[in-house]
Amino acid sequence: MIASAEQMRDALCAREEHRGLPWISETTTPGQRAAMARVCAACPVLTACAAEVATTPTTAGFWAGQDHTTRDYPVQGVLDLDLGPKGRREVPAAEVADLGDGWVLVDPREYPEPNGSTRVGGLLAKVRSAA
Repeated sequence: MIASAEQMRDALCAREEHRGLPWISETTTPGQRAAMARVCAACPVLTACAAEVATTPTTAGFWAGQDHTTRDYPVQGVLDLDLGPKGRREVPAAEVADLGDGWVLVDPREYPEPNGSTRVGGLLAKVRSAA
């Protein structure tokens, strides 16, 4: 979601090698969302894209490193998460990155790679319920 054509030319999502990703789909897999997050993390117009999506009503698609598809649980409040072998944990909804299909990334962070790029990581969890 970019305001100008000039910025769009610089956006990594507009490049041929990334056009196959489902940027505006309402149904994506965790792997697809992770791939799009990696592209966004290295994008030179990420800040402009984030500013645009923050000021424009958006209910679907992957913009500025985040899936903006409307979910069945709130983006505010507390999520009861299933952490697999690590048990359960209640986490404020604002502190997770939504990966869709009931999956979230807790404590999402960017990690630098030796080649100068970055990757997004954190603790993968399944949403049990929302309060």
